[in-house]
Amino acid sequence: MNSKQKLLESYLDEIKQLRKEKWSQIRIANKFNCSEDAMRRFLKNHNISTSKSMKLNDPNDFKQEIIERYNAGESVSSIQKNLNMSLTTLCAHMHRWGIDVSIRASKHNHGLLKDRTDEILEMYIARGWSMAKIAKKFGISASTNIRKILIKKGVLRDIRESFYKVKLDYFTDINTPNKAWLLGFLYADGNVSGTLRVWKVNLQYRDIEILERIKEEIGFSGPIKVFEKQPGNRPGQTKISKMCLLAVNRAQMCQDLIKWGCVPNKTWQLQMPDCLSKDLLSHFVRGLWDGDGHISQNCKILNLVGSKCFIEELCTVLPFKIRPLIYRDSERYPNDIYKKVTKITISKRVDVKYALEWMYGDCKKYLYLKRKYELAKLIF
Repeated sequence: MNSKQKLLESYLDEIKQLRKEKWSQIRIANKFNCSEDAMRRFLKNHNISTSKSMKLNDPNDFKQEIIERYNAGESVSSIQKNLNMSLTTLCAHMHRWGIDVSIRASKHNHGLLKDRTDEILEMYIARGWSMAKIAKKFGISASTNIRKILIKKGVLRDIRESFYKVKLDYFTDINTPNKAWLLGFLYADGNVSGTLRVWKVNLQYRDIEILERIKEEIGFSGPIKVFEKQPGNRPGQTKISKMCLLAVNRAQMCQDLIKWGCVPNKTWQLQMPDCLSKDLLSHFVRGLWDGDGHISQNCKILNLVGSKCFIEELCTVLPFKIRPLIYRDSERYPNDIYKKVTKITISKRVDVKYALEWMYGDCKKYLYLKRKYELAKLIF
């Protein structure tokens, strides 16, 4: 038997009494300056219960003492440890007694951080620390006060924005063929969220290659998500579809897209962007066709469906004459919105060849949807 065990033996009766009073093992161990493991072994050797059910006291049994100690300036955490109680339970009881423990904690934390704003900003912006890590650095248990400071300074970032890199100014100017194509593709198959923070593209898995190329083009380090989509309610939709999704969380990029006309809930609001020079128009239209267009298997018919306003405006800038047709699809569009839906149809062979050459003739150097390019090159 070592010296520590001999010391505990001399306090055996006292230790038994403390356990009867529901002191925890760690509290007794601290009292006698030994480890919790050593105390547990001692209790087992003397057939003293080590059940954790004896661990916590009821705050109601110490109500007067708790109130006095709290009013004297002792922290709730210190009271909880000294009286062997659950912190959550103690706070709940104090709330019932009319004591708002959050006020003192908030004032205490505010006092700690009052003169440390510059240091907090340096940790958050320059070092990339999380709010939880900064809170821990200053010895406070919650990051709420850190968050308030960051909001006040206007530097609070979305948590997802710190994870992945991207060319933040990619859509600031539409001045390259790839940017024009991507804008057209997002007009067709993209989406800017209603929160104005996320833009995304959702495609069938067979087209994942183009998402990989978009990801590389914008310098995005995040993942492309693959998932299964359940069948819809339309007739004939019975199979589960394998899908892929590219989602980028950047408010600035969303604002730039909105500036160029790619707005949330865009179906009936699209208008031709005014940022396209003549040499970029074919790339923009190729993006539209890769997204919402259709090239028949024999390359005899080209179709593009969109809102009446947008399609009519598009026809005025195309270098070939097309007469827009009213689009009728009772499965997809009810009668009350037929008047809003219009379709471009190109069926003359000479027009089909000219349109495909204009859109896909030099696209190998730029972004394009491989599946539609393979069909287009059969005719030119």
